[in-house]
This record gives sequence, C-alpha cells and structure tokens, in this order.
Amino acid sequence: MVLMAIEQSEMDRWLGSEEIEVRRCPGCRTKILIREADTIVVKNAILRVTLRTGDASAKCPRCKGWVEVPLRYVAQ
Repeated sequence: MVLMAIEQSEMDRWLGSEEIEVRRCPGCRTKILIREADTIVVKNAILRVTLRTGDASAKCPRCKGWVEVPLRYVAQ
C-alpha cells in the first residue's frame, strides 16, 4: 500500500502561515502548486515518484517539464 504524506520539515515551514504561496514551472511559469494556510493543491494530476526516495514531481501541463512538489510517498 502506498500513502501520500507531506514531509514534516516542509509542513513545519508552511503551517501557521496565512499568506498564499504559488509555485510555478521554471520553464513556462504555469501555476503548478498553490499553498494556503493548511492546504496544498497540486494543479496537475500527473505525478512522478522516485521509488528509492519517495520524492514526487508534477508534470507541467503546458511545457511537459517536471516540477518538484513537497510531497513524499511512503510504503507500509
């Protein structure tokens, strides 16, 4: 079974923040990730996960580049 979780170190930095942060694709500047107070929205459903580390990347819908997102998949 694979579960989706946010790394604790990333979550610590984001909790309690009232501002809205937007992460964009470095190639075409399309919005990929929007973070609000306690919610993270990845604006694209295609995710790539590195099996060894569990790090995730989202595929940009416009330029098809990969953008790192603050998610980590862990197996139980």
